[in-house]
Amino acid sequence: MMMTTKQSSQPQTVAYVIAAVLAVILGIRFVFFAIVSGLGFLLMFIPAVRTFMTQQLADAGMTSATEWEILLFWLIILIMLGSRFLMAYSLFKITDNSRRSSFFSTENVAQLKVILISYAVFALVQYIGVILNQFTHFSNVFFSNESLITNGLIWTIIYVAYLAFKSRVEAPSEEKGN
Repeated sequence: MMMTTKQSSQPQTVAYVIAAVLAVILGIRFVFFAIVSGLGFLLMFIPAVRTFMTQQLADAGMTSATEWEILLFWLIILIMLGSRFLMAYSLFKITDNSRRSSFFSTENVAQLKVILISYAVFALVQYIGVILNQFTHFSNVFFSNESLITNGLIWTIIYVAYLAFKSRVEAPSEEKGN
């Protein structure tokens, strides 16, 4: 049974499009970062490239960074990007499922669980990154400020939850009128 009305399909379509755009953007960022940084790590085995990359890090203010610190921060960034992608993809699946069926389906509950776990991992890893940043003195830009895309993702998730509860509240009154 479809729990949405013709009037509420417009906000669902807007949420669906936003979720799709966020999933695509974050998916591309995650894959691009993984490929480029993976190639960068492979190139570190070439002595000339290693010297060049060490010089670039020194120019960026990371003179005492060891390979383990760099690898750890790479892993933190990779996990953060991956968890944001999982949140956006799960949001996309929720909006897609809700357009075809009820908001309160078992598939959507599973997707909400993925969102909650992904956001918990994101917040925890970001906190760890802030703590490690205080010891290693890496750049504060990535860990201290939430990005526009992450904020947009969280607001879209909250909006979809609002639509779900709004449709749940409006559904009993529609069924009485029929």
